[in-house]
Amino acid sequence: MKQRFDNNDGNLFKGDPHGTLQWKGSQQNNYIGDYELKTNEDLNDWSDLIALLDALNNSSAADLQAALTDRLNLDSWYGYWATHSLFVNLDSYVGSGHNYYLYHNEDTDKFEFIAWDENEAFGNFKMGLSEQQLLNLPFTHIPQPFDQRPLMNRLLQNADMKQAYADRYCELLQDFSNEALDARIDSLADLIRTHVYEDTKKFYPNNVFEQNLSQEVSTPGGPQGPYIIAGLKPFINGRRTALLSQLANFGCVASAVETTNVEDELLIFPNPTSGHFFIKTGNQAISKVQIADLNGRTLQTWQGKIAAGQVEWPMQELASGIYLLKITMANGRGLLEKLVVMKN
Repeated sequence: MKQRFDNNDGNLFKGDPHGTLQWKGSQQNNYIGDYELKTNEDLNDWSDLIALLDALNNSSAADLQAALTDRLNLDSWYGYWATHSLFVNLDSYVGSGHNYYLYHNEDTDKFEFIAWDENEAFGNFKMGLSEQQLLNLPFTHIPQPFDQRPLMNRLLQNADMKQAYADRYCELLQDFSNEALDARIDSLADLIRTHVYEDTKKFYPNNVFEQNLSQEVSTPGGPQGPYIIAGLKPFINGRRTALLSQLANFGCVASAVETTNVEDELLIFPNPTSGHFFIKTGNQAISKVQIADLNGRTLQTWQGKIAAGQVEWPMQELASGIYLLKITMANGRGLLEKLVVMKN
């Protein structure tokens, strides 16, 4: 705390075992079983936490944003919320309702949201959801009953705060891509591989470790019984696609470009477009063009050969939205994928 906030004398509460942030009255004893005070234990004054819970749960809709802004660093909360939803880490406040800290920053007189215990990311803590449900989990997902997560439920009912959350999510999504993360996954796998192989008490064999980098695996054993474990790289691709579709209505457009074995990147313009766009192929010819929606459904296909140069592509028949443009090179060596925004 001294390193991060330049002070460490404020109250630090651990949101365990049931840190749902619900209102249980003004008496401190009502919260002793839900949170742990990790600093200032002798003083044992929980009035600052109770004031935060009061503002969150009991402020009117009109006063909520101002009341929370006075007591909570909302940027730290939006970052926590968006990151855990992005990686589908449901063993957290956004799912099971714990695994975080709240620190009362003395310099700002506001609470800071601090994450911890992240080992269930990539949809590994399923809460009864299928693999497909986890992959497509709405960015507004709240476990039922909704009123047991007031720091999500109440904020999503406020248009400005919902947009602020969506904006933070979109910011994170820019670097949540295979282009940005695959090399990092490989480097971390290289770092730990020798130790994984030498571990005599690991839950799964070495071949599962290798397979799971690039594909999901189904295992009959392990600590949770029969289980499907999402592959890291395909999870990133599928999750990114689902979220771009969800966030499109909030003005989110990803700037990152996904490329695979393409020597000379193609140029797509104008983007956003209204009615048509141009494909500038540089010194490469292309053999196939497809337009798909963000669920992967192909909407338009052209196959043949377009020589190096420039070609116009019509989109008049498509509604406003974000589409995935897939271009196959004529040499068969690569596929370029770009997002195209259509505005009517």
